[in-house]
Amino acid sequence: MVTIDEPHIVIEHPQWAHRTTITMICGAPGSGKTTLGRKLHRNILDMDDFPPGEPRERMRRYGKLAWKAGRVNAPHLAVIRCAASNDERRHLERLCQPHRTIVLLTPPDVCRQRVIERNRNDIDGRDVAAQCQAIDDWWATWSLQ
Repeated sequence: MVTIDEPHIVIEHPQWAHRTTITMICGAPGSGKTTLGRKLHRNILDMDDFPPGEPRERMRRYGKLAWKAGRVNAPHLAVIRCAASNDERRHLERLCQPHRTIVLLTPPDVCRQRVIERNRNDIDGRDVAAQCQAIDDWWATWSLQ
C-alpha cells in the first residue's frame, strides 16, 4: 500500500468501486498530485500533459478522455486536476467515476517552493509567477462542501 506523505482528504465513492480502479487526485499546483498519481497507478490523465493551446479545446479533450475512462473500466488510472471547489470535483467525478478522490492539502508555502524549484514555464501556458498565483487562487477557492 502506498502511503501519502502530504496532508489529505480521501473521499470514497462506493457507487463506482465495483467498476473501476480510477483515483481522482486534486490539489493546488505543486501539491504532489502527479507524483502521487505515479505512485498509485500505471496511467495518468493530467491536464499538464496536453499540448498548450486554446483553453476551451484543451478542457474539451480532457473531459472527453475522463468521460471515456469512466465508462470503459480503464484499469489503474489516476485522473489529475486542481479542482478546488466542490462543484469542480463533482463535475469531474461524474465524468470519470473514480472509486476514490484524494484531495491533497499541501501547505501553500510548500507548493510555492516546489513550483519555484521545478522552474517549468510551460505548465498550462503559465510561467512560474502565474503558477504561484494559481496556488493562492486554489486556496482561496478551496472548499469541501
